[in-house]
Amino acid sequence: MINLYYADIKDWDIEWVKGCLKESDFIKLQSIRHRPTLHLKILNRVLLRYLFIHTYGIDEDQILYDYNDRGKPSLTYFPSLCFNSSYSHDLVVIGIAYSCQFGVDIEKIKQRADEDRIVESFFSSEEQACYRQRHIASPHAFYEFWTAKEGVIKALGKGLWEADIVPEVVLMNDRFVLKSSQGAILDNWSVAFHPIHKEYVCSLVGNRSDIKVQLSCLSPETVYDSKLRNYG
Repeated sequence: MINLYYADIKDWDIEWVKGCLKESDFIKLQSIRHRPTLHLKILNRVLLRYLFIHTYGIDEDQILYDYNDRGKPSLTYFPSLCFNSSYSHDLVVIGIAYSCQFGVDIEKIKQRADEDRIVESFFSSEEQACYRQRHIASPHAFYEFWTAKEGVIKALGKGLWEADIVPEVVLMNDRFVLKSSQGAILDNWSVAFHPIHKEYVCSLVGNRSDIKVQLSCLSPETVYDSKLRNYG
């Protein structure tokens, strides 16, 4: 089971949220000049801390992170508790699960003039063909493929430039599946989309053939009342 939590930043008192961020974490984020992105990152950090403490029972002093060579984080003292997050425009999404390799990605749907360029630059020839096929039936085909590809990359802790070792996202009987660089369908992986909001596409990719997801909206009032430590 993957627990998928989401929050709309418009519902939150961002000054209160800032106060819940450790000074050391805030310093790390100071290089982000785009204020909306900075606020989303701050909310993401604080909500992760809230969930680890109040949902998963982790002592605050034990919330420490290790990072792989691509910057993917894991909990130092609880490596089996896997997590991944994404944000776009107003929404933050956080996935948490035990012993499940997964990635989540969310994108706000908008008109883009560069869809074809991105597809040609980052999609394999088979992915491009599947995208064109899907585009006939779905106006959001670009975001479906893009978020699924991001989900794969985040699950594996890789980069977009590592296409030779990252599985392809293809269609089989109108279903999104992953295909290895050797051409084999990866039956032990699955791709799923979750209707968090009609203006967004959210995908979750994980190393389970049938991923079960529990979707929850994080209420500001619940977090405010949790007595989360405030450093402000």
